[in-house]
Amino acid sequence: IMGSSHLILAKNGWFISLFLTPTVTSFEAATCFLPRKLNRDRGDQIMVEHYRETFDEIQKWAEDEFPNRRLILRKAFNAHRQRDYELSIPVMLAQADGIGAEIFGFSPYESGKKIFKKHIEQKLDPLSVKLFRDYFSCVAQELAIKKSARSDTQPPFPLSRHLVLHGISTDYATEVNALKTISWLQYIIAFKAEAK
Repeated sequence: IMGSSHLILAKNGWFISLFLTPTVTSFEAATCFLPRKLNRDRGDQIMVEHYRETFDEIQKWAEDEFPNRRLILRKAFNAHRQRDYELSIPVMLAQADGIGAEIFGFSPYESGKKIFKKHIEQKLDPLSVKLFRDYFSCVAQELAIKKSARSDTQPPFPLSRHLVLHGISTDYATEVNALKTISWLQYIIAFKAEAK
């Protein structure tokens, strides 16, 4: 499970930080999402606690890495602090899209493993690719956040960028989904930090 914990969490809407997420946290949370030990509420709670603790660091990192987006990011993070998830989630999803386009040259929501594989191999530091291939390859997977429609094969209430930004989903505004969105945003930003 250790190597695949990144993917297990990603398929359940959580993206860990290479710098801020202790391995024991990701491992414990991922275990909760395994079919034989299924306890999604506990897995979500572990990740909620983690992202509550790292929230300020992620905001500072995001603003430092993308100063041209500082005002937008600050307003989105402040909306989260005020529990205005109806506002914070769509703004952060849109910012992850724009940041991904800056980093990759295309939206991180596009499908196509070949595109991401090419980016990972060409633009990321070779040592990072070797050490963190499982981590970085999550972006190329079929994930709920990238789906354009709800699916019975996804965990309940998956957070989908398409459904939120196109006004289809109206039940997304929860702290869990807001923190999943922040985890996605910091995951996309990590590609810039590891670039050559």
